[in-house]
Parts: sequence; structure tokens; C-alpha cells
Amino acid sequence: MDKSDEYFKFIESGGLSLPKFCVFCGQNPRSKTKEHVIPSWLISLTGKPGRKVNFGYKWFSRQGGQREFSFDRFTFPACDKCNSDFSVLENENKRIVSNMLMKRTVSASDIDLFLDWLDKVRLGIWLGYLTLNKITAYIRPKYYIKSRMRKSDRFLAIAIMENVGNGITFCGVDTLLGLHMPSCFGLRINDLFLINASTDLLVSRSLGLPSINRSTLRYISGNIAIELVGGTKRITRPFLGTPIPKYCTKFAQAIRPDLYEDTGKTRSLDPEELSDEYANKLYRSDGTSQIFFESNSKCKEYSIRPSSSWLPQKSPSDHIYSANQLSMAVLQLQYDLSNYVRSGAVSSDLSKSDPMHHLDRAQKFQKELIVRLKSK
Repeated sequence: MDKSDEYFKFIESGGLSLPKFCVFCGQNPRSKTKEHVIPSWLISLTGKPGRKVNFGYKWFSRQGGQREFSFDRFTFPACDKCNSDFSVLENENKRIVSNMLMKRTVSASDIDLFLDWLDKVRLGIWLGYLTLNKITAYIRPKYYIKSRMRKSDRFLAIAIMENVGNGITFCGVDTLLGLHMPSCFGLRINDLFLINASTDLLVSRSLGLPSINRSTLRYISGNIAIELVGGTKRITRPFLGTPIPKYCTKFAQAIRPDLYEDTGKTRSLDPEELSDEYANKLYRSDGTSQIFFESNSKCKEYSIRPSSSWLPQKSPSDHIYSANQLSMAVLQLQYDLSNYVRSGAVSSDLSKSDPMHHLDRAQKFQKELIVRLKSK
């Protein structure tokens, strides 16, 4: 038996897997239940619950190939209490997603809850894929749904696709970068395509708040020394440096970072920068900002009243986005965020004990994938 046979035999035996954990809290599940990472209500809204779908490439399998099984089997361990605690969020988002699919109005508080739900789904899918690949000890999670949700700046772009049937599609969750760093993913729900990202100070600069000075980042004994540069105290567009398709509605929400938490970071400047008059006006009592959106080249605060402003501008016939174009935007954003990791800006998003040479390999695969998509 050669070394590669020993390696695959080791993985197939679960040798790189941690003991079963709750996807919400990370603990050994108590009063164990199964969590549908993609909720049952969403599966029913998008087709037959028992339909078989593709769940990514078997990166760590001797046979390789695509993984396929039914949605109702895409479940993972969870504590009964944790599962119950998130039922309110699921019920609220069933209403919100249903309204969006019907092109009805939604409010700023709806978008806020929707971003919470996307945090949950993005992290849940990531933990699910690590478990499916039996590599939770190799790419070891540093956080779980409860400890990560609503913790960092959030971005969302919404596009409406044409001539597509009902269904759910993931993008960016089974790439090597996605497995190493769950900060960004794409999700198609029927004719809605969502590009979602969350990481430290992701949109802070565009919202006029202090941002990370990447030119002064330094690694110090495994931690990262972070210096902030002052904000402009005004809202600017675009929210991100990565190009996002024009005919999308883009949303941004800043979340006041607590850089004194045990996240592998230290700060070199006084926290008053994030507590001046402008920041205190922007941040609410829970540390989140209002919801801002960009549409039709305008950027402003989203209405607290139900509004149809979330609907993307209708694209001309020669600018109808294909699944490839939107997926490529997700993969490019994922790649750009991984460069922040290389500069040390958001190491909290990198999995525990994840050496940089693994990130190099993942970036190389991602770049090749983007080139292939561009050629289609």
C-alpha cells in the first residue's frame, strides 16, 4: 500500500474528523436532533423535498467525483435547545423569502433578519461540508453558528434571473477556498440570486467608519496587530472593491467590532475611533448599523417601512445575467477576501491552525476556476 492509499484509508475511516458536534454551539449535542441546514420550508418552496441534488466535489475521497443525495438527507447534529432557539428566525425568514419570491415589499428590519439567516445558512453549509468530507480535524472550525452570527460587517447583493426554473443552488461552498474560509457564498432561490459576504470591517470604509490599515499589519506571536485609519464620515459607493454585477441591489451593514475578544487580534489604537459622534450615530445599541443599500447608482439608508426598493433594477435584454456570470462574481469576491487573509486583515475567518501554504493551494485552484468560467 502506498502513502496515498494510507492517506485515503485514514480519511475514509474518519481519522480527520472531530467527535460529533452541534452546528449551532459546537458542543457535543445534548438531547440530539437533526438540523436541516437548508430548512424544510425552503426546500418545499423550491421543488420536491425528496429530489436529489449535487452537494459538491469529493475533494478528500479516493474515488473523487460529485456527491449527490436528496435535500432531506442534508442534516447534521444539533442540540434540541439550539434548534428550538433558532425556530423563530426560521419562521420570520419563511415570511421574508416568500415575500421576496412574490416581489412584495420588505422593511429594513426584514433585511436585518434576512442577513442573520444568511449568516446561519452560510456557516451551516460550511460546517456541513466539512463534516461530509470528514476533515473537521484538518480544517478545524474556530466558531459555529451561534458564536459567529451577527459578529462582522455584512454585504448582500440580490439579482433576479430570467428563464430559470425553481430550485436551490449553492456557489462557492465546495471550493477549497470556501472550505478554508466561509466568509462568502452564493445562493440561488428560484429566480433570486444572492451574493452574501461577512467579515471584519468589510463595508466600514464605504460607510464612513474607521477601516483596517493593511499596510501596517504585522504578525506578532501568532496574533495580528491591527491599526485603524480614520473614516470619512460619509456614505460612499461602491460598498466593495470587488466588481459586483451592475443590475443588482446591494446592501451593507456595519457591525461594531470587539477587537478585544479572543479572535487572534490585537489593536494598536484607542477604541474611541469606533465611538465618536459619527460612529455612535451610525451604530445602534446592539452594535449593528442601519441597513444601507445601493441601487440605480444611488446609496442611502433603507426604509424602516415596507418598501419595494430591494427589487433590483431591471436589466436590459443584452445584460441578462447567466448563472456563470453571477457565480463568477461570487468566486472573485471569495478570492479577494482570501487576499485579506494573506495580509492578515481577517485571520479570524481562517480555520484553526490553517497554514498559509494550504491557502496558497486553495487560491491557485480558485484562480484557475475563475479563468475557466470566463472562457465559457
